Amino acid sequence: MKILVSILNWNSEGKTASLLKSLYILKDDKLKVCLTDNASKDFNPSQFQSIWNNIIIFENTENLGYAHGHLKAVNYALAQNYDAIWLLNNDLTVLPDTLAELLKAWSQKGAGLFGSASLDINGQANKEVIWKLKGIKDELCSFEEMNLGELSKEGTQKVANLVGYSLLIPLSIIKEHGFIDTSFFLYFEETDYCLRLLKKGIHSYWVGSSKVIHEGKGSSNKHPQLKKVLAYYTYRNMFRLIKTHASKVILLHYLKDFLVQYFRNSEHYEVRKFQFKGVKHGLMGKSGKVLSPEAYIDQE
Repeated sequence: MKILVSILNWNSEGKTASLLKSLYILKDDKLKVCLTDNASKDFNPSQFQSIWNNIIIFENTENLGYAHGHLKAVNYALAQNYDAIWLLNNDLTVLPDTLAELLKAWSQKGAGLFGSASLDINGQANKEVIWKLKGIKDELCSFEEMNLGELSKEGTQKVANLVGYSLLIPLSIIKEHGFIDTSFFLYFEETDYCLRLLKKGIHSYWVGSSKVIHEGKGSSNKHPQLKKVLAYYTYRNMFRLIKTHASKVILLHYLKDFLVQYFRNSEHYEVRKFQFKGVKHGLMGKSGKVLSPEAYIDQE
């Protein structure tokens, strides 16, 4: 079984180095790792080459976002006849059974998407936006969020969508149905992928026994100005997604909830302006890289 690990780096070399070191706990000498840098300011490949032997490094000339950032690794995996690609956020720590449990679920369930459970640094489950399935054959997304109690702690269960911090994708699915839509740039693109595949009868599986420690919000904590651009993409892509995959009734429900929260929100006015702009653009169907995260770092 040939698995390619794909990691993105963007101005966070320390986190990426920590993730690479944590991969040693898997004790898999055959595991191949691909690191793609999304045009960081001061990227130094040698520091990663010293951590992981024979690491494959790609360097993008601009920040291409999540899906497009992973694309070089995907194309490499396809060209080299890998069986699956494992997408990992660089703000993770993997545990000894993280990958093994994903592979076990794949062997049991067959073709599908497989995602890990996320824990905080204290070992408590992180809140995830995972939607329930509905329909006679679990063939539809309900757009109703599952609470932590509904997500299996150890088992494997069908869900409507997964979150892309630890996502195992069999290459057979990419060959037949293509990869994640790159036009989202950032956020909700893996959700869109799950829902598009669901319509074709391919399910997503939450693997509760595959766990990662996920710090999250590292970039926005380090660079406060980024909160604006991240708020924009979060709301733009969420409403673009809902408009594409849900009914008008559900879309209106989400819009009503947004407006209620918008006027109650304690977030800084500047951040709320970006949220509103994101909703507007999402309803308009705007896509691609509209705001450049790097520009907001330069403002600091």
